[in-house]
Amino acid sequence: MKVESATPSPPGKPRVEVVPTEARGIQGHPAGLISRTIANILDLGLVIALVAGTYVTWAGVKFLWQGREFTRPTPGFARAFAFMTLVHIVYFATAWTTSGRTFGDRLMGLRVVGRSGRLLALGWASIRALLCVYFPFGLLWAGIDRRHRSVQDLILRTSVIHDWLIRPVAPPEVATSDDAGRAGIDVQTSVADEADDRHAEPVAGLDRQ
Repeated sequence: MKVESATPSPPGKPRVEVVPTEARGIQGHPAGLISRTIANILDLGLVIALVAGTYVTWAGVKFLWQGREFTRPTPGFARAFAFMTLVHIVYFATAWTTSGRTFGDRLMGLRVVGRSGRLLALGWASIRALLCVYFPFGLLWAGIDRRHRSVQDLILRTSVIHDWLIRPVAPPEVATSDDAGRAGIDVQTSVADEADDRHAEPVAGLDRQ
């Protein structure tokens, strides 16, 4: 995809484009089941890598400490699964609170937002992370729902939207011209449409005073 950081524009039409050209038609729209599934698979792969890296680090430290008496760490399936679940929940909650998107969301151009279109607070992000980790099949409802909402979205009134911007744009009711420019939206000044002050029409009764 081609991403234009800045595009020349006619006078009076400042325009800054950071959304890929092919994605401008879906920018801000709810994300579908396929893109969300791919993002979750990428996130799961990253979590597994983090857990594996933690195990290797633990084994390395233990080897340096024990020397010839080193024995391979065997945490057991239950402990390993519990640790991976904890890492997954913390990873989701942190990502959704700070930027609204995980590693997989970033690659797929997605963002998790609350009912008002803003980022989730830590408490809501943690609850959503728990629901997503313990009930991942809730995502399948996004393939049926008209607005592509998962079970978690329906419960917490959250949404997953297509958003390629580095940071989320303010909701429409408080969006500024700078936010619109970053989204690749034309921002026109209304001065050109107003009458020129040098040719203003005389106000009735002004000449008689």
